[in-house]
Amino acid sequence: MTQTRIMIYTALRAESTKFFTETLGFEILTEFATGVMINLGSSILEIFDEETENKSNPAFCKLSLEVKDVNVFWKKLKDHKEILFPFTHNDWGDTSFAIKSPDGSTIIFFTRDE
Repeated sequence: MTQTRIMIYTALRAESTKFFTETLGFEILTEFATGVMINLGSSILEIFDEETENKSNPAFCKLSLEVKDVNVFWKKLKDHKEILFPFTHNDWGDTSFAIKSPDGSTIIFFTRDE
């Protein structure tokens, strides 16, 4: 495998794109009529208008993103309106927190203990 792509279909494509780029600081790779591709580092996030997918097939997305310094993301997002679990050191060897994105997806940020 050389690349992983995560696809989200949402009625809130503009809000989701703004969240991933302006709030989280990820870079847009390309935009097209029905969606956008965003570079997450080791993966690509594709956000599409929900009309491009069968609406009768609802999906749930949970992203877990390993970042260099989870503290940086926590400082940026600690006042986010939907914190799913706060900044926490976990027994299995990382520190993490989770939020809900504008499209309703769960995003977990974590950094492994050194």
